[in-house]
Amino acid sequence: MFNKNPNHNLHHKKNCNSNCSNCSDSNCDLNCNSTHNSIYDNRNSNCNNSCYNYNCNKHINDEIQCLFKNKKFICEISSEIANMLPNFSFVIKGVTGATGSTGQTGSTGDTGATGICTCPTSPTEPTQPTQPTQPTQPTQPTIMCSIYIINLGSNDITVVDPITQTIICTIDTGQQPYDMVTDSNSNHSYLTNMLDGVVSVIDNNANTIICTIPVGDTPATIFKYNNLIYVINGHSDDLSVIDPNTNTIVCTISVGDNPGKFLIASNDLIYIQNSYSPNISVIDPNSNTVVCTISLDNNSDKELVQSNSTGYIYSLNSSGSILSVIDPNMNTVITTIPFDSYTVNLITAGNYVYVYNYQFVSVLDSHTNTLITTIALGNSISFSTLDTTNNLLYFSDSSGTSHHIAVINPTDNSIVASIPIDGLPTLLNFVPYNDLIYAPDSKYNVVYVIDPSTNTLISTIPVGKEPSLVRSNCPASTN
Repeated sequence: MFNKNPNHNLHHKKNCNSNCSNCSDSNCDLNCNSTHNSIYDNRNSNCNNSCYNYNCNKHINDEIQCLFKNKKFICEISSEIANMLPNFSFVIKGVTGATGSTGQTGSTGDTGATGICTCPTSPTEPTQPTQPTQPTQPTQPTIMCSIYIINLGSNDITVVDPITQTIICTIDTGQQPYDMVTDSNSNHSYLTNMLDGVVSVIDNNANTIICTIPVGDTPATIFKYNNLIYVINGHSDDLSVIDPNTNTIVCTISVGDNPGKFLIASNDLIYIQNSYSPNISVIDPNSNTVVCTISLDNNSDKELVQSNSTGYIYSLNSSGSILSVIDPNMNTVITTIPFDSYTVNLITAGNYVYVYNYQFVSVLDSHTNTLITTIALGNSISFSTLDTTNNLLYFSDSSGTSHHIAVINPTDNSIVASIPIDGLPTLLNFVPYNDLIYAPDSKYNVVYVIDPSTNTLISTIPVGKEPSLVRSNCPASTN
C-alpha cells in the first residue's frame, strides 16, 4: 500500500543527473511502458525533494497508477516520494518476499471486559399437589397402673403396686366410699361416696383427688359405657350420667325404686335391677332414656347376669326362691326356676349358670334352663368370681374354722383346688391385668392375694378398715 510511511522507498530509473535546479519534467518522466528491469534502486540519487515539481509529481502518480493496473511489479515508495503524494493511497499485490525474522513479542494488552453467557433456562417442572396433612394423633396419658382397695370403714383407699403387692400410698376419700371405675382416656378414676352424695375424681398418676361431682342421693354402684360414667343413686331412684371430658352431669335418668345391680347386655342395652320394686329398668345408652320395664314376680337385690352361650339374662329375687329367665330380644321373662329360700347369689361361666346357697352350688344348663348337677362346697358360701383368663370359678367359704376358697372347673364342673384362708373374705375380685384374685377380709382388715396358676396364697396386704371392693386402673390384659 502506498502511503506516507517514510520506511517505504520508491525504486525507479531516473535520467536526471543534473542538480536539482536543472531538473525538468522530462528528466523525471517515468516510462509507463518500461519493464520490471527499468526500475532499479536509486537510493543514492542526488535529487532532493525540491527537484520534484508539480509535473514530476503528476508523472509519478500516473506511472504508479499504471504499474498498479498492469500488476507488473512492486514499487517501494521512499519517504521523499511519500511526502510528495500526501493524498495518494492504494494497494498493490506484488511478489511475496522471504519471510522475515520473528519480532519480539509485544506487551500483553489489557484484559477485555468479561462477556456474559446466558444459559438457556430449563423448563419448570409442574408443581406437585400438596399432600393433605395427617391429623395429629392425640397423646395418650401415661398409665400409672395401680390396684385400689376401697376401705368402707376408714373412708380411704389403699393403693397397691400390682407387681410387688406392696402399698404405694393411701388416699383419703369422702364418707363411706363404695365403688370405683376408671376412664382410661383421661386416666382418672371415679369413686362414689354414699353419705356425701358425690363422686370423687382421682388423678391416677398423682393418686390425689382433683375434684368432686355432686350426684344423686346415696350413690353406690358406678360403671362406664359409651365414654360416659353412670352412677346409680339408690335413694333418689335415678342414674347420674357424667361426661369424663368435662366432669359434669349431662343428664339424669329416673328408674325404679332403690336401683342396685346393673348389666350391660350383648344387645347394647343397660339393665338396672330395682331392689325395692319387682322390675328391671331397660335403658338405651344412645338416648339415655328408659325404653321399657321388665316385670318380675318379686324385687331383687342379687346379681344380674347374662349367659355368654345363649344370651339369656338371669335375675334372682331377694328371697332367693325364684330365678327369672329373660329373653333380651323381647325383654320379657320366658321362664322361672324355683329354689329354696337360702339361695345366696348366682354367676355364669361357659354353658352354665351357677346358683349357690350356703352349702351347695346348683348347676343349670343355660340352653335348657334345667338343673344338671349339685356341688357340695362347705357350710357358708358367700361370694364368687370368675377367672376369665384361666376359666376357673372361685367360691369363698367362711364356715367354722375351715375357711377356704374352693375352685371349680366349669368345663366338667369338678373341684380342682381348695385354698386355705385364715380370715373371713367378704368378696372375691379377679384382676385381669396380673391374673390375680384379691379377697378382702373385713374382720382382719387385710386383703389376700391368690395366684390362680398355682391356686396358692401369695400375699396378705394390711389395709384400712372394712375393705370391700377391689378395683384396678390397669389395662385389661395380662402382665
